[in-house]
Amino acid sequence: MDLRGFLAIDPNVRNGYQTIRFAFHIESDLDDATLAKLVKMAQERSPVYDVVTNKVPVEVRYTRK
Repeated sequence: MDLRGFLAIDPNVRNGYQTIRFAFHIESDLDDATLAKLVKMAQERSPVYDVVTNKVPVEVRYTRK
């Protein structure tokens, strides 16, 4: 995340994350092809992955006291 965007210092810089990267280590007896299928299935079924990779409508509401 680039703070120049978040703090409105530079209007040309996005105020959110530009890239999300993650890595993980898997200890398994699975062969590479089966492991790749498992990782693909996890991405397809993960609600967090879905929300991050697909445009999700966001509603903002407020009330006054």
